[in-house]
Amino acid sequence: MKRVTKDLILALGVFMSVVVSQALAAESKKIVFAYSSIGSMATGVWMAKESGAFEKNGIQAEIIFISSGPVVVQALIGGDLQGGSATCRVAVPRVTPSSMPF
Repeated sequence: MKRVTKDLILALGVFMSVVVSQALAAESKKIVFAYSSIGSMATGVWMAKESGAFEKNGIQAEIIFISSGPVVVQALIGGDLQGGSATCRVAVPRVTPSSMPF
């Protein structure tokens, strides 16, 4: 439960930073926000879109799903997105004292 709360707070923080930065930039009224997981990380963005918070503040938002977290990061770096929430799975090999080279 604590992890879900932490993820929700993080998602809301990302959402608010995107909204505030876009609201301050007068020339940019359209934002594209991508998320890579269907779950608590995207809840804040979904709620803002469905409740009309973007439109109420004069922002035309497009929310898209990209099934790969690294692709979301690449799109952010490339400038195709104005905001994003990326998750990924990490595989860590098992390291034991006998498998170490020294």
